[in-house]
Amino acid sequence: MRRGSRLPWARNLTLPYEVGIPLLDRLFADPTRYVTRSVANHVNDISKKDPNLALDTLERWQSSGRRRPREMGYVIRHAARTLVRADHPRALGIVRSSLVEARQATGEDEE
Repeated sequence: MRRGSRLPWARNLTLPYEVGIPLLDRLFADPTRYVTRSVANHVNDISKKDPNLALDTLERWQSSGRRRPREMGYVIRHAARTLVRADHPRALGIVRSSLVEARQATGEDEE
């Protein structure tokens, strides 16, 4: 699948980042991977300008229980990838906890 490029006019939008959060709140639990990947990409873009807003959003989604842990882990890892590469401590903790939750949900840690 070919990824489309971002529209050039979008760089000129000056809306605050939090304006899109209510829409993302509704879409993050969509069963379609294409949609959740797009949501995660959007949160990753937000994380470059406002890491706390992005991480607060991810933590809220994680605690909502609206996604299975494995799928929520995918969203978190993809959305926090820029912060993880930058060794952002809070992002690393959120990703780590999502991995633990996914393992516990699948019973991988049980002996």
